[in-house]
Amino acid sequence: QADYRGTISVTEDGMPCLRWDSDAVKRRKRFYWESFPDAGLEGNSFCRNPIPESRDRAWCFSGRRTSLSYCDVPICEDSLPSAYPTSS
Repeated sequence: QADYRGTISVTEDGMPCLRWDSDAVKRRKRFYWESFPDAGLEGNSFCRNPIPESRDRAWCFSGRRTSLSYCDVPICEDSLPSAYPTSS
């Protein structure tokens, strides 16, 4: 989930995520999405993990207290099915 780039924008508890560029996030957490240009934070409230060194799951800020909340992002399988027919 460290590189999640989907459109889930709700926490595990069902709270809507705040926009990364919202005044609430900037004011409460001193978190500036501009500091993470490759994290996919611009202009959205999608679950992301802009700091994979410190978190191993996608998350967002939510609620009136602007708390960090994890998102329920499904884990994809490691391997993709083969497009080639199997021999039997």
